[in-house]
Amino acid sequence: MTGATSFSGAWMARACADAGIEVHAAIRSDRSTYDGVRSHRLAMLGGSVTLHTGAVHRAGALAALITEVGADVVGYHGYPMEGFRSPDYDALGAAAAVTADLDAELAAAADAGSVIVYTGTVYEPGPVAGAEARAAVSAYGLSKRVAYERLRLAGSRAGVPVHRFVIPNPFGPLEEGRFGNHLATAWGRGETPVVRTPRLVRDNIPVRELAVRYAAFVLAGDGRAVSLEPSGYIESQFAFAGRLAEAVGVRLGRVLPLEALWDAPIEEPLVVVNDGRTSATFAANEAAYWDEYAEHLRQLMAASVS
Repeated sequence: MTGATSFSGAWMARACADAGIEVHAAIRSDRSTYDGVRSHRLAMLGGSVTLHTGAVHRAGALAALITEVGADVVGYHGYPMEGFRSPDYDALGAAAAVTADLDAELAAAADAGSVIVYTGTVYEPGPVAGAEARAAVSAYGLSKRVAYERLRLAGSRAGVPVHRFVIPNPFGPLEEGRFGNHLATAWGRGETPVVRTPRLVRDNIPVRELAVRYAAFVLAGDGRAVSLEPSGYIESQFAFAGRLAEAVGVRLGRVLPLEALWDAPIEEPLVVVNDGRTSATFAANEAAYWDEYAEHLRQLMAASVS
């Protein structure tokens, strides 16, 4: 699996290991070079995941790892993220980097009898649940789709099944620079955070839930080309902010205020969600998800006190 030092990748690798899967994570650099939140993600993996330094998409490195471990499943999760929110993000360059050594990797996968699980994003071009087709929401989303289509085509020619797991908006511990962090930083400073896109309908899912579903998807692979689009809370960003403020506030014994820019221009599609027609239910796990997220945001609020 690539991308195990990313937010969602670390949780997915850990969930796979917890499900009894032998996980080998291809990372770019020696573990000692990672700091901050990425070092904490690696620490969470502990000894449950075997790390392989330098096994990236060039010079046959990842292909050699596939052969070495006899991979049943190869998780293509890592992706160039620098500037991914920018309209100037190099969509084609990023896709080219991820597929640069595709022939060697697919040859190794074919020899090992591997299935590819490619991680997509809800921001790729595609259908909106119950509506017409949608263009890519961002250059990053376009790039992810280009890489997937190239991988799918090459995989069909090489006889390697390519499955697709589509990530919506995960939230949870060990995140950085996300919506919850924005809210918590303001609360920690004694300010009222502003939801700048309150009308946008998005699909927010607890990262642990996402990871558990990923592990189940990996275990269920049977050689057919399949896709899974898990959903979480499908609602407006202001409604989700209210849900978050209430759930975290109750646990911290605080009233957490919110404001919204209701007249802000809408520059993205109003609805960007996975295939779920309604929000998912998390049963007994839901309270635990919010417990650990509240603790994560409490620490962030404490660190933000000016």
